[in-house]
Amino acid sequence: MYGRCEFTSRSNNMSEFDRQRDPRQKKFFGMHNKDRRDHGTWGLRRMPIILTKPGRERDRDGDSEKDRLMDNRSPAKPLSQPTPTIILRNRDAENRPASQQSARPTTVLRKESESQPVYQLAGKHGHPESANPLALPPTMKAPVKLLDETLQLSDAALEFLVEQPDFVVVGLLGAQGVGKSTVASLLASGGDPTASLRKPLFRVHGQEQFEYGTHCTNGIDMLVTSGRMIILDSQPLLSASIMDKLILQEGKKFGPGPPGSTGGGGAPDFSSTENTVEVQSLQQAAFLLSVCHIVILVQDWAFDPNIVRFLQTAEMLKPSTPTTADDEIIEYFPHVLFLHNHCNPSDFGPRIVKILQDMYNKMFLRSRLQIQTGIGIATGEVLEYLNSSTCGEPINLFLLPDLTRELTSDENEDETTATSKLFSGHPGLGMLVNSLRNQLLGSDIQPLTHATLTEKNWFHYTAKIWELVKKSSFFLEYSRLLP
Repeated sequence: MYGRCEFTSRSNNMSEFDRQRDPRQKKFFGMHNKDRRDHGTWGLRRMPIILTKPGRERDRDGDSEKDRLMDNRSPAKPLSQPTPTIILRNRDAENRPASQQSARPTTVLRKESESQPVYQLAGKHGHPESANPLALPPTMKAPVKLLDETLQLSDAALEFLVEQPDFVVVGLLGAQGVGKSTVASLLASGGDPTASLRKPLFRVHGQEQFEYGTHCTNGIDMLVTSGRMIILDSQPLLSASIMDKLILQEGKKFGPGPPGSTGGGGAPDFSSTENTVEVQSLQQAAFLLSVCHIVILVQDWAFDPNIVRFLQTAEMLKPSTPTTADDEIIEYFPHVLFLHNHCNPSDFGPRIVKILQDMYNKMFLRSRLQIQTGIGIATGEVLEYLNSSTCGEPINLFLLPDLTRELTSDENEDETTATSKLFSGHPGLGMLVNSLRNQLLGSDIQPLTHATLTEKNWFHYTAKIWELVKKSSFFLEYSRLLP
């Protein structure tokens, strides 16, 4: 009895203690009265709750523990997987440009059922014909401007140049009407020279130009042959026609001058115009001496001292361009060939050739221009009787006959049959032109710079040299010393 009362009082005390702990249990443990009644005695802990995914999600992900520990004797049903899609490249894509195919991503073929390396299919890129580096450049049917009428550089010839270093640059200098454009057309013709005389590639003097005393070439014309010979035909040196053109341009620019004046208002007088023509001609000659491998000085009679003095002055004012020779850096100077046009049959004799060679040797004794490089008519290869024993030490001298007489004799072949049997002093125009072309292409030329230049690099080099020539102070100082 006493014991039951003691247990009852103790139970009452525990109930009161439990009632005092109810707020704290709700605050910290979140246990409700229903949960406490279910547990019964105070002090029992709640079982942990484990959260798992449904069976459908475990089958879909393939990450459940049951699938990894599956017995081999009771294989499960294989899971349904999407079939891989294989994209095939169309055969018509081979003919598309490379720019369109490069924008498309490469196709990757992957087999998911087996662990194999991934392979990428490289598509065939179809290059257009114009982008082929081995394709030949377009053939030039007419010359283009390297320097225009205002002596400004033009890039019209850049599309006819290629990236290869095997080429030779030949420039022509001379006075007005000596036949520079005619000689350039002969060098550019690969067949019969007489055909190039009837239809020349470069513009030549006609009857109208001879009557009015005007010139044909303005600036520098350029033509590239199939043998990769770059021919530069320049405007005439010290030309009165160019001086008259400058006077007219200055008169139109500044308008008429005051009464009693000879020129336009602000236009230079005749002496300064002459100096302007001479300085422009010197700049043009110095430019060709810097960018050409071979410079041909064309003359139409035996000896012109003014042209020789002019060439030596251009050599003095030429800008310094370094090059390499025998592993040494030296200043570059081109080969110079003296070409005499409109020669008579007697001029092909050993005596005349020896006189001309001795004269040039004495005048260019202190010159650094290369005038003895094996190009000429007295080497014994063109004419056997013109050799070193009969004409002395050979220099770069070549003779061409009267081209108008050759063209007239070919047109009137029936009427001149008896005359053609006479000795003309040379083997014929065709053989002479072919010998000259072969000597130019086979000459031992020096590089223009210390680095190897391709044709396109040479064009950019010419632009740099022309800017250097125009800004050179040598020509300004020389013009101040002129009368």
